[in-house]
Amino acid sequence: MAEIPNKLNTTMQSYIPGEIGHSGATQVQAMMLESSDEKNNVYGRAFERNEDVDELVSTVKEFEGGVFAGIMISPKQGPGTRATDDGEAYVPNGEVSRFIRIGDSVAVALDAAGENNEVGAQVYAKTDGSLTTSESGANPIPAIVQWHKPADEGPAGKVLALISLQGQFVAAQEPDNGDNGD
Repeated sequence: MAEIPNKLNTTMQSYIPGEIGHSGATQVQAMMLESSDEKNNVYGRAFERNEDVDELVSTVKEFEGGVFAGIMISPKQGPGTRATDDGEAYVPNGEVSRFIRIGDSVAVALDAAGENNEVGAQVYAKTDGSLTTSESGANPIPAIVQWHKPADEGPAGKVLALISLQGQFVAAQEPDNGDNGD
């Protein structure tokens, strides 16, 4: 029985979304969750700073293209989770969790439908904070794919990957409406 927790903390750690797969330089900050839908508060997803609340408390919400706050990490050490109707674990609003902005080898689940899940691909966040390598309907975050498992070895519709976060703040870009100012 002691073998399973031992493997989770050693050899399997790189495959758990929200875990840091390898030691190295990181920049992590604790912030309070205040998403518009708390079911988007999932480990391994992107979050942005919440500008709508009191500045004395750093709060975050699901990434919608604002100021990048980080990827929610540390599922084994973070606050307790609840489960959605389909069994996906999330952290309730009002809880404090940890967010990484700079670091290598952060485990995430990428959308398997991504256009380019290859090493070196740019990572984007959808409006619920879930990650993809497809820029369609998503905003870039300061991260690239570092490594990934074959698509058939991950959860349904997902590719387990390690990403490298460079730490820049990224704001949403205005969509190109084809008007060149003519």
